[in-house]
Amino acid sequence: MRATASTPRARFAPRVARARARCGLPRLSSASTRAWASREEEQSSPNVFALSLCFTLWTTAPRVPALAATLTDAPSVIPFENLKPRASEVILESKSDAARADLSQSDLRGAIYAESDLREASVKGSDARGAIFSRAVMPGVDLRGADASNAMFDYAVLRGADARDAVFANANFVRADMGEMLVEGADFSEAVIDRYEALRLCERASGTNPYTGVETRASLGCEDRVSRYEGSGRGGGVKAATKSGTWGGGK
Repeated sequence: MRATASTPRARFAPRVARARARCGLPRLSSASTRAWASREEEQSSPNVFALSLCFTLWTTAPRVPALAATLTDAPSVIPFENLKPRASEVILESKSDAARADLSQSDLRGAIYAESDLREASVKGSDARGAIFSRAVMPGVDLRGADASNAMFDYAVLRGADARDAVFANANFVRADMGEMLVEGADFSEAVIDRYEALRLCERASGTNPYTGVETRASLGCEDRVSRYEGSGRGGGVKAATKSGTWGGGK
């Protein structure tokens, strides 16, 4: 049955077509667009995952103030100078091999590097607000002085990354491996970080971000939200009672 104006397919088909164009993907035939794109055609596309991410970004940005701000010309808290010009309006590099790539001093706002290999790459001094690094493999990546506010690092491997003086306000680090990261002077204000990772970060967190003036430990909530457990006894000691049954020592 042909879709009418009242059906979901008819309502969303134009948005799909515009999203594909904005995300740099091939245009579907009108018949495929009206039919919401056949399963075979969508599965054959190497950029299905990227389309999903880009489509989500593009369609939700107008309704999410924090995300929308990252995709506009709103100035960063970091006074970037002489950023490299963007090669294209849409940076779609999901599943790409960018190991040891030089992405420093670049305009990477809203860039998509989902599931990419970015190990030991340099993103130093780049504007990466709203960028997508979900499930990226990026151990040893250089993020010094970068603004990655509202960026997505969920399930990413960031072990050993250098994030000194970087800004990660409102970033998402759910299930990310953040072991051995250098975070001196980094600002994680309102970032979503797994508690056990935040505990490990607090062990080496220090300094104040030079751009926001926020202390790294304060941005991680080290003094309250992730305070270490020191035992239930006074001074952190745990002492067994003399008459507490089998494990208490008996009489």
